[in-house]
Amino acid sequence: MPYKWTALWFGLMKDPREVRVLNERLPASRLFVIEKVSHTLCSRLQFGRIIPIGDRKSQSEIALQLNTSLQIPMAYSWPMAVWLYQPAAFGDRYAAVAYNPAVHDVNLIGGNAPFTKNIGKGNFFPGLGFTLSLQAEWGNYKNITNTLSVGISCDQFAKKLPIWYRNEMNRNFFPAVFVNFVMGFESSLKP
Repeated sequence: MPYKWTALWFGLMKDPREVRVLNERLPASRLFVIEKVSHTLCSRLQFGRIIPIGDRKSQSEIALQLNTSLQIPMAYSWPMAVWLYQPAAFGDRYAAVAYNPAVHDVNLIGGNAPFTKNIGKGNFFPGLGFTLSLQAEWGNYKNITNTLSVGISCDQFAKKLPIWYRNEMNRNFFPAVFVNFVMGFESSLKP
């Protein structure tokens, strides 16, 4: 019999094109990403169904099931701040400013400012998506179980997420292929 499940996920969205650099010309520099102008936090509400394909009748058999879900992602994106170097006659200093590659010289950037800087100046981006995976489970019945899942996931947002300064680098479609392996141990201790 198929059964239903619901899950809520949170995570920071990272683009695989991000390359962190360090400005070695400035004192006390930190890492930052050139032309990345915002932080994006994503939550995802999933409504899923697990459909058993084959049950385990002995310890040597493998159980198979198909996992499907409809997901409603919601991204929150806010401007990224950087430490901008400001030379002065009697001591240099850094100021936290919203990063704009058109205005700020990359040679004067001393790294990312705190993650929460400008967090109240963001926008929400709703979306829709799905996940589909095949899961295999094996192991002895007493205390060990192994699970391998292989699948695809896709999220489509209503608008492009403003992660990068150049709009052609931004996107609203996020496909993924994943492989998960889980090993579980059942404790013999009872509460």
